[in-house]
Amino acid sequence: MHDDFKYFEKLLPEFITERVDMKDRQHIRWHFPNGYGASVVCHPMSYSGAPEFAVLKDDKICYNTPITDDVISYVTEHEVMGYLAQLRGM
Repeated sequence: MHDDFKYFEKLLPEFITERVDMKDRQHIRWHFPNGYGASVVCHPMSYSGAPEFAVLKDDKICYNTPITDDVISYVTEHEVMGYLAQLRGM
């Protein structure tokens, strides 16, 4: 899968609630006290295995935030850190 996925695990580890690292699927989920969270996944259906970021609200994908109205493909560690900081402060 995606070689750089391990770097996402270093972002706000105290808020990570789920990690999956399987042969064909990688997934990290964060959850913040304000009810928002995020998910980064890599799997064969995620744009050829590139990381995808989704905003979560109450553990469901949220499509109406200032960050995005859809999932964001091809995200970098730096972009995800910025999104997590925004979500944590909402």
